[in-house]
Amino acid sequence: MPDLFDADLMLEALADFFPTTCTIQTATLAEDDHGQSIPVWSDLAGHIGIACSVAPSGGRKVQTGKETYVVSSHRISLAGRYLTITAAMQAVVDGITYEILLPEHSGFGLNTNLLCQVVR
Repeated sequence: MPDLFDADLMLEALADFFPTTCTIQTATLAEDDHGQSIPVWSDLAGHIGIACSVAPSGGRKVQTGKETYVVSSHRISLAGRYLTITAAMQAVVDGITYEILLPEHSGFGLNTNLLCQVVR
């Protein structure tokens, strides 16, 4: 019996919905001149140039367990399922850096949504 759902074929058909690209970055800690730990960001292998779209999130609150800890400003939708992305990472789209607050994965493996806020 043929596969009735092909995620790659579906993503190809939806290419116009992902007009730009995103790079996911991860941090390692280094020390500044005063001995304070600072993050040094680098691109995450396999997560460079991912087709995406960015839109305001409407100020959605992000919850973990019992607590609401932040309000997101943007939603980045990535074409594809990226299960390794965590809230400890950041996304860079069109030269703008976003702190990832909550990654969400679609049930069909078509996309990953990142609730984010702009890094200032």
